[in-house]
Amino acid sequence: MCELFDVNANKGVSVNFTWRGFVRKGELNPHGWGISWYLTAVNGKRAASLIKQPIPAYESMIALTLPRLNIRSQIIISHVRFATSEINYLDTHPFVRRIKSIGQYDEWIFAHNGVLNGVKELPKRFKPLGTTDSEAAFCYIMENLEGIGTMRALH
Repeated sequence: MCELFDVNANKGVSVNFTWRGFVRKGELNPHGWGISWYLTAVNGKRAASLIKQPIPAYESMIALTLPRLNIRSQIIISHVRFATSEINYLDTHPFVRRIKSIGQYDEWIFAHNGVLNGVKELPKRFKPLGTTDSEAAFCYIMENLEGIGTMRALH
């Protein structure tokens, strides 16, 4: 089964303290890896950064050298994948989508561990690019979030 490593902190933290151990989890989850985090621009807006590959994390030079980037963020979402569908870039987690009306957090990041049964109705505006049930569920969530207004409306 896939594994997640996520951080949600009140200050920017680095993934360096545990990244090598997470990469080793790719031995049991060899069908891809990915990491996404938020960068904050000078104007205060946040943008999601995304790196992912449909290869084992422990074979990826990018994953192995990622600590050198010293990524720091309040929100970091990473995933090593054991595929239940195709092995390709589009089906590799995390996924990122943009909502213009949400305010500061226009871009949302999503990763999921497990199988979602019964994902039948696809959203109208947000379409999955790949074939995973996880991305279909994310698109459904995004469609329902769109138009809420601001992050404060979610609290």
